[in-house]
Amino acid sequence: MSLLQKMPEAMLVLQELEAALDAAESTIVSNFVHDALRFAMWSGSGIQEAPLQVYYGALVFAPERSIVRNQFKQEMPEGVQVKYELEEDVAFSVSGDRLASASDDKTVRVWDAKTGQPLHTLQGHTSTVTSVAFSASGDRLASASQDETVRVWDARTGQPLHTLKGHTDWVRSVAFSAAGDRLASASDDKTVRVWDAKTGQPLHTLEGHTNWVKSIAFSAAGDRLASASLDETVRVWDARTGQPLHTLEGHTHWVDSVAFSAAGDRLASASHDKTARVWDAKTGQPLHTLEGHTGSISSVAFSSDGSCLETNRGLMLLPLPAQSTSTLAPRPPAQRIFVAERWVTAGGEEMLWIPTDYQLNCTAVYSCRVALGYSSGRVLFLNLL
Repeated sequence: MSLLQKMPEAMLVLQELEAALDAAESTIVSNFVHDALRFAMWSGSGIQEAPLQVYYGALVFAPERSIVRNQFKQEMPEGVQVKYELEEDVAFSVSGDRLASASDDKTVRVWDAKTGQPLHTLQGHTSTVTSVAFSASGDRLASASQDETVRVWDARTGQPLHTLKGHTDWVRSVAFSAAGDRLASASDDKTVRVWDAKTGQPLHTLEGHTNWVKSIAFSAAGDRLASASLDETVRVWDARTGQPLHTLEGHTHWVDSVAFSAAGDRLASASHDKTARVWDAKTGQPLHTLEGHTGSISSVAFSSDGSCLETNRGLMLLPLPAQSTSTLAPRPPAQRIFVAERWVTAGGEEMLWIPTDYQLNCTAVYSCRVALGYSSGRVLFLNLL
């Protein structure tokens, strides 16, 4: 029926069958049909859009006690393994062997990313933990919280190392420099703070934004720091001295995310104004405005080869030098796994459909491992083999 684009008619048939079985008091079959109807109503739109997703997204994301899921679990693709249920914000270590999760229960948890087994529960924050980040060496873990502090932990033992105080409102984001010697934090107090990551001592307070700061990123060389704010601007700072370098204006709504290219020559920003912008990181001059979607763009990163931007709304090919705008476009063939809107893709092909009810808050990808965090507070950890 899905191939014929007649999922609504299929659901009507199931409703009629359910009513007939209820009248016949056939409990076992009635329960199965009732669950099948619920399954079809919940995932029908995705199945109609991509019928084979009945064996991928629909079964994978069905409730664990679903009769339909348990009846057909042998049909689930072997390459998709749900390893563990986590919590809210998530981040992989650089080596991909561990995963950290931030929770509104005031804790940080560290997991074995291959097995999904818990390794440590880090306690100390007194309010919701909003962000987590591993150092490049993987030996330290930083966490940001609504309790206005940043905490630094020994990522291998789970022991607390430092509590960084100074912000006067929620801390939204944390980021280590590539060398691991500095740690930056972004806060609703409209500031960015830079700390000595080894001693926990404050180095700089970066002031200039006129609204909450949502995202921060170091350049690979560690000489620049970018910040994104609800004041609709991106600011670039000298990461070593704390001096402001550029204020990047052009967005017409909140700026949610910033990212440097691997070479450090370009900076990308994502905004609620439904655009992503690319800037010259050294001069602050605008290079490209990338458009083409009807929804806000909340996350952005450069692809490894720098040819396109990866956003929560899709992949955006960067324009040729003579162009100034671009639209959402398929990525050139590649094997990297990516999460965009309602799909997990691999090599540019839609692989796993994410049901509409799974409103994603955050995602993390390392190699074949994907962590999906959605609005209910639940996060699924998938191994796409």
